[in-house]
Amino acid sequence: MEKGQDIAASGGEKGSEQHAIDVVPVEVEHGDGKGVVHAGAGDDTEKERLVVVEEPQKKKSTRVAALDAFRGLTIVLMVLVDDAGGAYERMDHSPWNGCTLADFVMPFFLFIVGVAIAFAMKRVPNMGAAVKKVSVRTLKMLFWGLLLQGGYSHAPDDLAYGVDMKVIRWCGILQRIALVYFVVALIEVFTIKVRPVTVRSGPYAIFHAYQWQWLGGFIVFVVYMVTTFSLYVPDWSYVYHLDGDVNDGKRFTVL
Repeated sequence: MEKGQDIAASGGEKGSEQHAIDVVPVEVEHGDGKGVVHAGAGDDTEKERLVVVEEPQKKKSTRVAALDAFRGLTIVLMVLVDDAGGAYERMDHSPWNGCTLADFVMPFFLFIVGVAIAFAMKRVPNMGAAVKKVSVRTLKMLFWGLLLQGGYSHAPDDLAYGVDMKVIRWCGILQRIALVYFVVALIEVFTIKVRPVTVRSGPYAIFHAYQWQWLGGFIVFVVYMVTTFSLYVPDWSYVYHLDGDVNDGKRFTVL
């Protein structure tokens, strides 16, 4: 006489974390070289209820660790130059010519935005939803830029709140990032379907594969240069600060 077990899975919802199974003892008899199986039924059968617990599969993260790390380092750099820029001239923004440590913060943020756009647009199902998402996010950044950098709050240096519409900062850092995001994201949305899946080899392959992106970037560059050199700016003055220099403390007027 040998003992065996017959395991029958009970019905349940698919994807459930717990499944109940019945364990039924079965007797197997051997006689004349043939096996006869006797299975208990009704009250003669003792069933044991077992619960099998299945651990849910963890969703794999789609975030890019290198991009998150670079974003964190850029924020650290931003805090550093904001707090130490006044004490160390080489960390503060360059008045006009030159490049200092603080001048790298915004380009770093723009690089992060550009890389993130390519990953974010892949998860949007259709073009209409993508345009809506880009527009809503742009409006959010413009709103928070005006609220935080437009001049509404002068804290913590001065506990005075309010804004002078004559000196409100319409194009703060966050507002400019929002405009860049809007233009670049729309270029990505409208060209993602016409971009080749694979890039062929050759010295000009990158220009051929991303021709619409290059065209959009060139148009934005031309608009920026024309605006910079042709837009009229009224005279403004600034005070020159450099210890030991003959012009230290003098006010200069830019015509």
